[in-house]
Amino acid sequence: MKGGASSPTLATGAPQALPFTKLLVANRGEVAMRVLRAARELGLPAAAVYTTDEVGALHCRTAIEAVCLPGRGAAAYLDVPSLIAAAREVGADALHPGWGFLSESPALAAACATAGIAFVGPSPEALALFGHKVRARDFARAVGLPVLRGSPEGVDVHQAQAFLRSQGAAPVMLKAVGGGGGRGISRPLRSAGDIEAAFAQCAAEAEAAFGDPALYVEGLVEHAHHVEVQVLADRSGQVVHLHERECSVQRQRQKLVEIAPSPCLRERPELRDALIRDACRLFDRGHNTAAGHAAYVGVATVEFLVEEGGYHFLEVNPRLQVEHGVTEQVTGVDLVATQLYLAAGVSLPALALTQVEVGAPRGFAVQARINMETIAADGSAAAAAGTLRLYSPPTGGALRVDHCGFVGLNPSAAFDPLLAKVIGSGRCFRGAIAAALRGLEDFAIDGVRTNLGLLRAILCDPEFVEGVAVHTRWLEERLPRLLEAADADEGKVCERLPVEGHLTEGHREGAGAGHGEEVAQPGADARSLPSPISGTVLEVMVAEGEVVQAGAEVAVLGAMKMEHVVSAPAAGRIVRVLRVAGEAVHAGQPLVYLREGNLLEGGGDGAEALDLREAKRETPAAVTSLIKLREARLDVARPQPTARRRAIGKNTARENLEALLDKGSLVEYGALVRPAQASKGEEDRYLGDGVITGVGRLGEQWLCVLACDFTVLAGTQSRNNHPKHDRLFELARRRGLPLVAWLEGGGARLGDTHNPICDSQLMVSTFYEMAALSGAVPTVGVVTGLCFAGNANLAGMTDCLICIRDANVGMAGPALIAGGGLGTVAPTDIGPMSVQVPNGVVDLLAESDVHATTLARQYLSFFLDASIPPRHSLVDAEGFRQLIPESSKRAYDVMAVVRALADAGEALELRSGFGRALITALVRIEGVAVGIVANSPLHLGGAIDSDASDKAARFVSLCDAHDVPLLLLCDTPGLMVGPEVEKTALVRHSGRLLIQLAAITVPVVSVVIRKAYGLGGLIMLGGKRTSTDLILAWPTAELGGMGTEGAVKILYGKQLREISDEGARRELEAQLVAAVKAENTAVKAAARFEVDEVIDPADTRRCVASALGAATSSSRGPRRGRKHVVDAWSNAMFTYFPL
Repeated sequence: MKGGASSPTLATGAPQALPFTKLLVANRGEVAMRVLRAARELGLPAAAVYTTDEVGALHCRTAIEAVCLPGRGAAAYLDVPSLIAAAREVGADALHPGWGFLSESPALAAACATAGIAFVGPSPEALALFGHKVRARDFARAVGLPVLRGSPEGVDVHQAQAFLRSQGAAPVMLKAVGGGGGRGISRPLRSAGDIEAAFAQCAAEAEAAFGDPALYVEGLVEHAHHVEVQVLADRSGQVVHLHERECSVQRQRQKLVEIAPSPCLRERPELRDALIRDACRLFDRGHNTAAGHAAYVGVATVEFLVEEGGYHFLEVNPRLQVEHGVTEQVTGVDLVATQLYLAAGVSLPALALTQVEVGAPRGFAVQARINMETIAADGSAAAAAGTLRLYSPPTGGALRVDHCGFVGLNPSAAFDPLLAKVIGSGRCFRGAIAAALRGLEDFAIDGVRTNLGLLRAILCDPEFVEGVAVHTRWLEERLPRLLEAADADEGKVCERLPVEGHLTEGHREGAGAGHGEEVAQPGADARSLPSPISGTVLEVMVAEGEVVQAGAEVAVLGAMKMEHVVSAPAAGRIVRVLRVAGEAVHAGQPLVYLREGNLLEGGGDGAEALDLREAKRETPAAVTSLIKLREARLDVARPQPTARRRAIGKNTARENLEALLDKGSLVEYGALVRPAQASKGEEDRYLGDGVITGVGRLGEQWLCVLACDFTVLAGTQSRNNHPKHDRLFELARRRGLPLVAWLEGGGARLGDTHNPICDSQLMVSTFYEMAALSGAVPTVGVVTGLCFAGNANLAGMTDCLICIRDANVGMAGPALIAGGGLGTVAPTDIGPMSVQVPNGVVDLLAESDVHATTLARQYLSFFLDASIPPRHSLVDAEGFRQLIPESSKRAYDVMAVVRALADAGEALELRSGFGRALITALVRIEGVAVGIVANSPLHLGGAIDSDASDKAARFVSLCDAHDVPLLLLCDTPGLMVGPEVEKTALVRHSGRLLIQLAAITVPVVSVVIRKAYGLGGLIMLGGKRTSTDLILAWPTAELGGMGTEGAVKILYGKQLREISDEGARRELEAQLVAAVKAENTAVKAAARFEVDEVIDPADTRRCVASALGAATSSSRGPRRGRKHVVDAWSNAMFTYFPL
């Protein structure tokens, strides 16, 4: 069951039908959603359970039906009879326990067996061994694994204290016998008093989580790496591993960040191999049988603590783990589907899951757990309350998000606070971190507090990025610093309670003054500033002792829903403040006392007067606020997303625009647009709503530009940014402005509407407006990363699509493919350049973001400047004469001819990897922009096939639409022939090219540089002689109705067959071929007036430039409006006639 790195799926050939009729998911939250998704992909109907604490939960709405359990909170999920009754009620014949609760309970597995329900997990006997932490430790010791010293099961406080004393000075931990996941585990305990204080709490937590309060004590290794191995075992006794993962980033023994494979073992392969071997030994049938245990069937995780000197067995989790997703990402194995098939008795080889087929890990994956909680500096966590008002998980890119959130969710403190898991994948560890960081950055959550800021801080920490220094106490030791970084990342400040002594004595004295009450005067030299109205003091803006200038704002009063500012009438010092905010005042009551004069800051006799006249005027608050808001969208204000882009060698969206346009010329449209569901406190993070649109100047030409910002909600299309697209496209069409669009990102942003279920977004006009630009203005698409769905559709409608080498373009991303039931694939497996270049989707392949921008500028130059001052050719006269080999059978690179004809540095080949029998290129000849179509003898000998026909037809249409003249360089034996080529519909495709040539109106010059035979030759001469403006031939040219050898075989075949002597027959055939060739030379063709002139190759540039100059001399000036569209694939001559 192997699939892509983005979201796991079944392997080709894996069994698709399960023997179960219905599955009951006996869990809740995110794990229930994960199991329901796997069941849906396998076509297995699945039901859910819930409690009255969580009515309306997402897993209940996702399942085909749901049963309400009796009881409330976690206790309801620990009730075995109720779960069995729920399974019977819905008619389920299989039960998946998820993780936590009863997932390791032999009682539930046994009850399922008694009821005839398949338990998706190990047998009751296997759970009794491995689900019991003490028995599992003893079994591991018996098998030969290194284990930590620990107590027997079910210790009391006194026994635990005795064990601690036996350890000497080494610390210990209390742990739950019957569960995992960090529940029922104490902090490090170093004294008898510590044990007494922690014992009751751990026992209560274990009973609440697993229904068993029993505890044991275990020695503690304080600065170790937590590494675990994923193991699979089937009924036949076969065992395979899916490599290891690391979970060292823990908060109070609960994991927050997981990584696969383990970074700490990258340089320790021998230790890694030994650890994996030991993990698999636990499930060896021989060891189990010898110890009297049943064989293990299902998935399991074996946990270890890894030190510098070795490792220790920790425990076995005989179930699915919360962190299973990182293993799925690097192996492509769907662990939930695997559980279901193993429970049905299917063997691992039948699932294509032998160790050889599993292979090595593919890159890295990093998972961050988003919890609805607040964390204190000591590591203690408190469940967060509230209601989710905004919930928009990130999509696209190398991201996977498993979650259970929705707008309106009101979390219950009775359950685990896990809301979502963001998993980033990458070819290297840092790439996976960058992907996960982008997901955390783009995850929009409001209404309930989460640990998002802390997770971002962890993933940005240099020690975490290095990977090796992170151990199980690392987060605890760095937590205060990380929380500080998290606050800074969120742009928040710590809340502070008001201080009791904040009011000065002057405040207290004035606070009680009533209407008409005498207030003690501060001195005869001070004047009062009275309230001009009766109202409420909204704000006091000065303090006692403060020096103010004339006109400075002193207080703000409120009355009748209006604000009134009281200003200082003159410069001076505030000597008494009488009012506080919230106090009611009457007209005439004094607010403050002011001693006038140009006083020094610290007092004095005025000898050094403070010149307040020269003080700068303050910028109005509204302008200041706007400036800050506008600056918030810039890269400098977003250091983390910008750093992540640079870490993977890519520019930001703004950097790409700056590289294209003249400095300072960009004028943005809709820069302050926010997502439809953005809420207070989150607005500035999403300014622009994931796309930058505007106009800017490139030299003398203005352009419309669009750049999807992958760092903002994955550059997806949304309810509010569709109008930004539409506005720009309409402006480009109306004003005749070329368009350049960077289109990295996904398609529609699901959930970014007021009603994500019912709002289909089918009324958007973005795609229509983009299509309407075809043929009206030049359009360029640039893709520098992942481009899927709607963005890919826009890219496919551009005249020229430029992609960098590691980009991906596809009509659906991983989520949409999986949602369509087509399995799970990695984003990098969808439309890579190894596919999209040879299939003709991509016009130009770039090596980097900077190179892509350079290519965009170069491409546009051919359409923006029809003529510029000419440059010389790079080839001299003799060089032109040496371009074609003397032998007509010798292949050569026709691009050398194209570059020789072009002005120096003015040649750009399009779609070089597709339809290679013909070259299409934009060049300048004597300063004039020209489109060249040339046969390539390096491919099919220059014979024209279906792909080449389509490529040339579209290029001819493109040039005609934008009034670029054409030069046809002919060296072809004709159209490609044979049974195989007919399978490609060449009959139609070659017709497309002829139809296109017959419809164009731009000047056409044809040069026969070597062969012009058959219908292919006729096509390269423009379709007919009079349709071109000039037909030239080089002395090396040959023209004929078909190739000379073929013509001889057809015309003289009978005569040749009658000669029995092979030598004589070959001699005659050679003579006949020579005679035919002599009649097909360029000079003979000119004598028949089949060509206009035979020229010295060195004179080609001059002749072509003159012919094109003559053809365009009668032009009536620039054309406005659309001539015809440029079809996205080949040709489409839909002519538009002006009224």
